[in-house]
Amino acid sequence: RQAPNANDLSSSNFLFFETLLFRETVVDPVDGITSLTGREAIETFDELSAPLKAKYGLRAAGWFEVESVAMFDSNNQKPDQIRFEFVPSYLSFGGLLAEEGQAE
Repeated sequence: RQAPNANDLSSSNFLFFETLLFRETVVDPVDGITSLTGREAIETFDELSAPLKAKYGLRAAGWFEVESVAMFDSNNQKPDQIRFEFVPSYLSFGGLLAEEGQAE
């Protein structure tokens, strides 16, 4: 999870912005049986996806815990975390999405 540096910047890269709202409990994505918290499940996903993200050059530019918000959506549910992921190019992002089972 190495952050991008000045040598990585070009006109083809971009930041992917995502908001995460963790569920209270989920089924473990690995064994399909164990009950995990939403935060534990996303940590498992991060560990499992790290090699694939590295293959396509995606890196964490910033992950932030959300403490409070002034306004977010109509359900008044604030995200638990926001993330900025550095993506080297649309081609690399497309390669990641084309990997078997990744667009889900």
